[in-house]
Amino acid sequence: MDQTSETCVKCGKPKTGTKGATITQWVSLCQCDALIQSSTTEEEAIEWCQLCGKKVETKRQGSMTQWIFRENSCRCEFPQVVITSAPPSAPHSVVVRKLAEPADDKKALLDLQAVIQQEFEPKDEKRNTTVFKITSVVALLVAVITITSITFLMLNENKAEKVSIQPAIPSANAVELELTQRPPADVVGSTGLTTGGCKITEVKRFTPASITGIAIGDEILMIDGVSVKGESTESIAQRLSGSPGTEVAISVSRSGKELKFTIERDENIYDRLPESLAPEQYLKLGTTDRLMGRPNRSRMLLTLAKERGERRVQEQATQDIETLLPKDFVPFEARKLNNEAHDLLVAAAYKTCVVQAKECIEKYPSFECPYITLAQFYLLDDKPDRAEELLHKLISINPKFVDGWILLSIVQDVAGDKSAATRSMERAVSINSRAKRRREEITEIMEIYENDFQSSSYVSVYKRQAQRHSKRPTKQK
Repeated sequence: MDQTSETCVKCGKPKTGTKGATITQWVSLCQCDALIQSSTTEEEAIEWCQLCGKKVETKRQGSMTQWIFRENSCRCEFPQVVITSAPPSAPHSVVVRKLAEPADDKKALLDLQAVIQQEFEPKDEKRNTTVFKITSVVALLVAVITITSITFLMLNENKAEKVSIQPAIPSANAVELELTQRPPADVVGSTGLTTGGCKITEVKRFTPASITGIAIGDEILMIDGVSVKGESTESIAQRLSGSPGTEVAISVSRSGKELKFTIERDENIYDRLPESLAPEQYLKLGTTDRLMGRPNRSRMLLTLAKERGERRVQEQATQDIETLLPKDFVPFEARKLNNEAHDLLVAAAYKTCVVQAKECIEKYPSFECPYITLAQFYLLDDKPDRAEELLHKLISINPKFVDGWILLSIVQDVAGDKSAATRSMERAVSINSRAKRRREEITEIMEIYENDFQSSSYVSVYKRQAQRHSKRPTKQK
């Protein structure tokens, strides 16, 4: 292994490291790279997935890395992501790269297993800790470069643990993974504005600022009622940042007139955006984000697929944007309420789910998703009439929302109105050519919900109430 050095393209500072056959381990004080804190006693590590922003917990057993999944853990299928360890007081940084162009995926897999054995097998206690940190990144790299699901080995002196991964991204001939310092998504929020001094130089698409009317060239006068005169660009950017869901008041000057805007901060979706992917990859990531309850980021990814893809990709991306996503930008608080309601439905906490979904509908009546969540509960609770009423209201809000038509067809089928169910499904197919497949997915989900519902305490309570009611003596006339 040879010593190597290069200059960081971001800050211009030199970086030094050790270069192996296919992996380079960089160790430097460059603040652009991720900061990883070595510890000989630490058994667990918490990192953050840069695609969804949620925690990724790992635990070391010898030289093997075990992934720990909790209720709020990352649930990405296995995307091309950057994983950050990000303790802010860490003394150095590490970057792991794979720049080879493998002839085939199997050969690349074997090469990487050899790299793990040759270059990262633990030889002493201090290095053993570093192995744990780096090996998890190598594991990610293996997942990214393979087209189909694969099994690889996390090696130990006594045994090898097989790990199977179904990647979300097709293979790439050249792969580079970096550890970069990033906060989790629930810490720092963004408005979507970029400034140069007091001037607004960019309003990013699909961000809170993009729907307010703020324009490039506007000059910021005040933030939250306090003048920005004499402040640096960094200071202004810091004042614009804050927790997602909080608001910031901005006064700007445009053509001699003062205009006031209030922006609700949101997660910085651009901060975790994989760059230079194929249009098909953006299309698949957009689908993943939609299923994960992140419609704004999904819209951004699908739009990238639409703008960069060939005709087939353009048509599918356009169809998904118009029929599977909410028609409007969804504020952070609205997504939070609906995602919590959906999680409560999955967790069989039905009473709280209903309260949460109704609150979301009351606060954000034009947001489509909570209508679906509440209608699913009413269908489980044998109240198809209430579910149908909700879905008709949803369709009046967004006639192109295909999940509304599909669920309405299912509800009408359960209620025995076969002709209405057929008409609703025909409408769904006319909107989205993949509606029949989508119905199969929703039906499968509802069957899982139904099994959980029938075995839940919610059903047991009402069954007992019904039994007590049936045993009451009838009054004689």
